[in-house]
Amino acid sequence: MNILILEDTNTFVEEFVDILKNNNLFADAHFFCLGDHFEEIDNTKDYQIIFIDVHLSKSINGIDFSIKLKKRFPKALIVFVTMNNNFVHKSMELQPFYFIRKDHLNEDMSIFFKMFKEHLENTSFIVINAREKHVRINTSDIIYIEADGHYLKIVTLDGEYKFKEKIKEFKTQLNNNNIIQVHRSYLINLDFVYDVNSKFIILRNKKEINIGKTYKKKFKLTYQDYLLNGSL
Repeated sequence: MNILILEDTNTFVEEFVDILKNNNLFADAHFFCLGDHFEEIDNTKDYQIIFIDVHLSKSINGIDFSIKLKKRFPKALIVFVTMNNNFVHKSMELQPFYFIRKDHLNEDMSIFFKMFKEHLENTSFIVINAREKHVRINTSDIIYIEADGHYLKIVTLDGEYKFKEKIKEFKTQLNNNNIIQVHRSYLINLDFVYDVNSKFIILRNKKEINIGKTYKKKFKLTYQDYLLNGSL
C-alpha cells in the first residue's frame, strides 16, 4: 500500500506516520512525504490514500490542489488534515474520505482507522498464484484480463500477472460487476474504458480490444447503464 502525505510541518509528519505505522492496517505500507516542491509527486506510483494539509503553503490551497490530484490519481482516497476546523464544510464539496483535525488527532484517527477497515472489508480482492507466489489483487485495479491458451494475463494498475486458469472459471471468482466479458478471450473493467467505436473498445492505457460479435449487443446495453449510473 502506497501512502502519500502532503504536509509542511516535519514534526507533525513524524508523529502522524508513527500513528499510522502502529496500526496493523498500515504495517506494510510505504510512505511518501512531501513538505514542498509538490510538482515532484511521482505520477508512476499508485497511491491508495493521499493525506493532504488544507494549507499546503501560502500560494497553494490544499482543497484546490486535491482536485488536481484526484484527476491524476482517481482511485486514491483523499483525507484532509488541518488545524482550521472551518474548512471541514468547504472540503465536503470534494467528497473526501475523511477530515482529520490536528487538535483532535487521536480521536479523529481512531474514527479513520475504523472507517478504513470497513472500506477494505467492502472492497473485492482475489488471490492468484503467479510465478509460484500468492498475489492479492484489488479487482477495481484490474484494467483487463486476456486469455492465452491455458493461461490468463491480468493487467492491473500495478503491473501484469500471468497464471494458469481458464477464463470461464476465473470469471465466476470476480466479485466486481464492472468487469465484463467482451470477447471470448477478454474481460475488461468498464472503469478504464476511454472510448468505444463500432469495432473496438479503447482502454485508458491505449489498449484496443475487439468486441466479439456474440458480446456486442450485451456490451452496448451494459455500457449505457454504466454511463448513466457510474457503476453496475
